[in-house]
Amino acid sequence: ESSDDPPRPARVVLQHRAPTNIRRQWLRDSVRISVLVCSDFLTLLALRVGLERLSEGIAGFGGVSLSVLTSKVAVESWQFTVAAILSLVIAGTYGVGDKRRDSRRILSAVALAGLFVSYSAAWQEPSLRILVEYGVTVAVAGVVLLASRQLVDVGVRWARPLIGGVPTLVVARGDEELERASKVVRRVGEFTVVATVRLSNETEQPQGVERELRNLGSVIEQTRAQTVLLWGRFEAAELEIAVDLALAAGCRLVAEPWAVNPVGVEPRIVRLDGMLLHEFRAPNLHAWQLFLKRVVDILASTLGLAVLAPLFAVIGVLIKLESPGRVFFRQKRMGRAGKVFRIYKFRSMIADAEQRLEGLREASIYRDDRLFKVPEDPRVTRLGNWLRRSSLDELPQLINVLRGDMSLVGPRPPLLSEVALYEEHHFCRFDVKPGITGPWQVSGRNTITDFEEVIRLESDYIRTWSIFEDLHILFRTIPVVFYGGGAH
Repeated sequence: ESSDDPPRPARVVLQHRAPTNIRRQWLRDSVRISVLVCSDFLTLLALRVGLERLSEGIAGFGGVSLSVLTSKVAVESWQFTVAAILSLVIAGTYGVGDKRRDSRRILSAVALAGLFVSYSAAWQEPSLRILVEYGVTVAVAGVVLLASRQLVDVGVRWARPLIGGVPTLVVARGDEELERASKVVRRVGEFTVVATVRLSNETEQPQGVERELRNLGSVIEQTRAQTVLLWGRFEAAELEIAVDLALAAGCRLVAEPWAVNPVGVEPRIVRLDGMLLHEFRAPNLHAWQLFLKRVVDILASTLGLAVLAPLFAVIGVLIKLESPGRVFFRQKRMGRAGKVFRIYKFRSMIADAEQRLEGLREASIYRDDRLFKVPEDPRVTRLGNWLRRSSLDELPQLINVLRGDMSLVGPRPPLLSEVALYEEHHFCRFDVKPGITGPWQVSGRNTITDFEEVIRLESDYIRTWSIFEDLHILFRTIPVVFYGGGAH
């Protein structure tokens, strides 16, 4: 970075914390799932071996058979073990909170596993014996798995003081709410409180509460909190601020259930030690989704650069033949979490275009200095005009995608001079990587001249992100590029 880079507001500082918090959440989830899967596998293996030994022992003692307890479902095949673990995944017993000890989920999963491996025999030769075997298998395996999960909980309670709980910031509406939140923390045992914030409870001055909530960003950064526990009744605008700041930092936000839900974030019900709570997580903050997005970016950019290499060479030669200067134009842009990088484009202007910029600002189609575009720009070469209308000048940004500065789909990467004019809420566009294409480009490009509308489009995209939405935008980009809609 250079000295002329714009200052970074509090939100950008939070965005720097997000990858660390997301990785730690992913690590905790991975450890939880791994421990539970290993426990279930060993438990089912022990059940299988134990019933085999018991059957052999009783059969040798007077020739008595344990046909009910030693059915093919429970003992003679690995199919039940595999089916049981898959069914436990389907039932959600590896999720957060109390799901791992939910008896209904576990018994339902075992019942489903029994159906997976016994339906064929029951269909071909239906009999009471198969039904009895199925019922005993479900009962025995279910009880054993429930017992093993209780042992896992004992191990977790023993290990938690050694490894520590999740660093948690408690935010309460008043003294009574703070006391109730403290009881929840002590009861659950999953959280380690690193700071508490008691908000003003003056109903006559709601703006005061909102101002206090806006300071949460600095508290999250100072305490390195990974979870925010929000307790009490909050208005929609207040809740929106808290959710926005917590998710910008990659924190998990847990709160009492409310009827009011923030726009673009779907809360899910979690049960912690018997209590029903709301958990807020933005779609773009799931580690596996970010990993998948990055894999798609790497594969697509690598394939694109390889396939388009001949086209790159032809365009490079044409640029050199038309005007002196470099083939590629490089310019500082701001990306995720305020990271400054150099964007690559095919040069579409004369060599000294940057020096002539100030004299053209009045001709911009935008009345907002945070956006700039001049129709019939005199600095653009004839080839450059065609490259822009066909969007071929953007293709070298595949290099930025491969390097990790950009993604195929995301918000528009702004100039540093534009960022210097931003207000606080505009920095939400840096929650994710910028993209070659995005919601603004497929919704009208330069025909949308209201900067706040651009921010709204990008904010909605970030809040509701999914890999399918990226694919949708990519497909919508094709006709936009083909017809040159809104291009200058």
